[in-house]
Amino acid sequence: MFSLRPDVIQLYGILTVTAFDTKDGRLFRHTKKNQVTDLGREVVLGLLLQDPAGDVYQQNPEYNQIWSLSVGDGTTPPSRDDTGLDNLLWTSVIARATDYTITYSPQWEIKISKVVPAGTLTGSNISEVGLFTRGDNDVPGLASNKRLYARQVHAVVPKTPTMIIEYEWRLGVTVQI
Repeated sequence: MFSLRPDVIQLYGILTVTAFDTKDGRLFRHTKKNQVTDLGREVVLGLLLQDPAGDVYQQNPEYNQIWSLSVGDGTTPPSRDDTGLDNLLWTSVIARATDYTITYSPQWEIKISKVVPAGTLTGSNISEVGLFTRGDNDVPGLASNKRLYARQVHAVVPKTPTMIIEYEWRLGVTVQI
């Protein structure tokens, strides 16, 4: 008898946070797996089923684009049911030509790189980061229907005026046949 063995697909993300102070050369680096949220899983399903008669995300697949990276100072560990950051401090749109790359086989990954520049958020204690979808507006603060795709907390980084913080987020799928 013949049996069907389904492919197993798993979403994953790996976040690397690097903080570098241009004045004294201090360096901080931290890498950990992210939490893909339930909303993030719905994003993937909405992209698979682009139904003009379906829900707002199926009718408008562009709403599901990974669109912005946001940072905050929250410390609550991430969970699957997160819908936002604990305390959002800064958001930046992911520039399509410069802030991401896609690799295929064997890794099947999107790599997003985003920098919180020197002089931004001076005096803040940055400890959380999230990726959000586009929603219905190109300006993240004005978009409704945006969704949190993934979130993670990291060690607190006290932001100085001369510090640069780089977030490198690798999102991918593993396929087991």
